[in-house]
Amino acid sequence: MIFDRKDDVVAALLPSTVAQGFSPEVARAGLEAEVASWSQQELAALSAGLASDLSLIHISEPTRPY
Repeated sequence: MIFDRKDDVVAALLPSTVAQGFSPEVARAGLEAEVASWSQQELAALSAGLASDLSLIHISEPTRPY
């Protein structure tokens, strides 16, 4: 999967995030907030196949404040 834009990441991850029980609105907002600060290098890394089977839970867990 190739991600040229952050919107592409959100669109790709949205179905699996909703499938985990998030409402579509909450899932989209969370994904958009998460990818907002990603660099082009991070998008390129995802294009290398790192994004398969990831969801909002997977990508936001390391950044959750405790």
